[in-house]
Amino acid sequence: MEGHQKNHRQFQSGHVPTTAPTTAFSSNDSDLPHTPPPSMARWPLGPGPIKPPVLIMPDASAKRRSPPSLRPRSGLQTTRKAARKTTRSRLLWTMTSIVVVLSVMVGVTWIDTKAVADVMFFQVNMPRTAPVAVGNGIVFPLQRFDLSYSTNEQVLEILVKVGDVVQPNQALVRLAHHGLLTSPMRGTVTAININPNEIFSANMRLLTIMDETAAIVHTNLPLATFAHITPGLAAEVSSPALPGQTFEGTVSNIIPQADTQTDTFEVWVRIDNQKEVLLPGMKVSVRIAVAQ
Repeated sequence: MEGHQKNHRQFQSGHVPTTAPTTAFSSNDSDLPHTPPPSMARWPLGPGPIKPPVLIMPDASAKRRSPPSLRPRSGLQTTRKAARKTTRSRLLWTMTSIVVVLSVMVGVTWIDTKAVADVMFFQVNMPRTAPVAVGNGIVFPLQRFDLSYSTNEQVLEILVKVGDVVQPNQALVRLAHHGLLTSPMRGTVTAININPNEIFSANMRLLTIMDETAAIVHTNLPLATFAHITPGLAAEVSSPALPGQTFEGTVSNIIPQADTQTDTFEVWVRIDNQKEVLLPGMKVSVRIAVAQ
């Protein structure tokens, strides 16, 4: 122990022998190896016992100063780096999956919203179907003239026949005492009810003339539609006798009188009938678009 204390005092004074004498180790230090210690010139000095020679500071410092690329990689470092890489990959995959799912949800929501918006737009702009008043009717000619005379008389001659088209002021019948009876209108002779040399009574219908250039349909409509029917409304007329044909007309007259038995009122619809397809007396169906 005296040798150790002497060496310690020499270290503190700054005088370090280049070669340590072997006598510094007493006979009592039998457990320590009796080999010369390494050079102490580069060892740090300080209080305390001498450190074992297994610690080589120059090699440790050189290892710390060596570049990372030259350092040996232990198995623990490789395992940690692989674990970090796996964790980053899982995190990146999770974030990518979340972004894809959100994108799909946004796309589906946009498509559904657009579809609903398109459906709503179609419903808002869908044309409304106007209420329709429906009724049955009978065809009448535009004009009708029944020839008669106010007193008893005898017919000498009939100047026309059924089917003839007559003009205004054209002679129709010659009487025995009062001369000629003429037509007041243009039309077609549809009926003759007297014979030559026959005596007839006052106001008897002698013959009939009709103007069929236009047809007038007399139809009955429900009273509930009376306030909505106005002159000029469009009407459609069809007849079972003319399947597949529809005739366009307009409301010409409204009769402001109710039928108490059927709760209806009468409406006249005028139809252009130049070809005389609709004949007087035909039964027809009428559809009129009710005004709002």
